[in-house]
Amino acid sequence: MTSAPPDKMKLMIISELETRRKKLSAKFNGLKMNVVDHKLAARTEYEDRMIEIKAKLNTAERKMEEFRNSGHGSWSQVKADIDKALSEIESTIKTLAR
Repeated sequence: MTSAPPDKMKLMIISELETRRKKLSAKFNGLKMNVVDHKLAARTEYEDRMIEIKAKLNTAERKMEEFRNSGHGSWSQVKADIDKALSEIESTIKTLAR
């Protein structure tokens, strides 16, 4: 990473993570439309995973908001935490999209 000023770096990180979260949220909304296409037996598991994804998206959004509003904290740790959560969401969405 470059030695950009902390505020500028923080804004860049937030922008990058927010873009990823929005893309995953859009994919999630597309998956919601597929629920009716699934067989009834698999539908409950599918819906459970969708609830899990939505909760993780909300958590990621909350963490980004807290990070955006805080004047302190380790931005690299926050980025790593949110990045990990977004990667898990992405993996779950890919699994469900099959």
